[in-house]
Amino acid sequence: MSAVFETSTLTDDEWRLVIKTIKIGECVPFIGAGASMGVNVSGVPTGSELARKIADECNYHGAERDDFLRVCQFCELTDGPHLLRKCIVENLNEARSTPSAVHMTLAELPVTHVLTTNFDSLMERAFKTAQKKPKVVIHDFRSKRAVNVPQGSKDEPVVFKLHGSVDQPSSMVCTEDDVVQFLAGLIHEQPPLPASIRQLFESRSFLFIGYGLRDWNIRVMIRTLRWNNPQPDWIRSFAIQRRPPDKRLAVDFDNMVIYWNRKEGILCFDADAGTFSTQLKEKLTLYS
Repeated sequence: MSAVFETSTLTDDEWRLVIKTIKIGECVPFIGAGASMGVNVSGVPTGSELARKIADECNYHGAERDDFLRVCQFCELTDGPHLLRKCIVENLNEARSTPSAVHMTLAELPVTHVLTTNFDSLMERAFKTAQKKPKVVIHDFRSKRAVNVPQGSKDEPVVFKLHGSVDQPSSMVCTEDDVVQFLAGLIHEQPPLPASIRQLFESRSFLFIGYGLRDWNIRVMIRTLRWNNPQPDWIRSFAIQRRPPDKRLAVDFDNMVIYWNRKEGILCFDADAGTFSTQLKEKLTLYS
């Protein structure tokens, strides 16, 4: 028997739930690479595009030239971690990107925290454009101590970078081994994630934008952070996902949607990040 597809465009009642969660300050946007795509003609490169550029620079001739983590793993082994990260930073800086509609919409929301696995500075730049004063905090998976996190507010939101930043290249999680080390560090609390960030996973609704549902990194991270204190069943989170047009890929996608809904309490909605951000802006006005 085929799985029942449990994603959809948002109904009026679901929009009201999302908007209400945002307006009462209970929503934490969690943005991935998909939120930075389609910025402009010279925007942030996709993971695949960046992988191919790095593959050319480090002379990688393997079959998986589109796999960012795999290509970076090879490059680190041949050129060393410093040159790899320098290459990534240079490629991201050369893009001369600007915050996308997703970033700008999120920056206007009354949120106190934004979590991201992106290396770029687009979210904090969007906050500054919105006349806010973001507090950027970088989680360094190589450290042994938890980083200090200031209190976030609607005017001075915290941008917490789980996978590091171009401003601190050594902190960037960019190889397969880095991902393993990052997840092992979360599990063994070396370094421990700050208590204030952990608490978000236990008490707030999340709005996931720009992630693939099959990302094991995100799945393991969420399960680990909720291990001792599972999120109450009555707190719902949301994920914005575009269902693949290919029927075979859609079957796997549908199964993953069911997993997120039933196992993690995350409702998935069929929309691309740009369309959702445009509709969100409209609905905020409608339900004000």
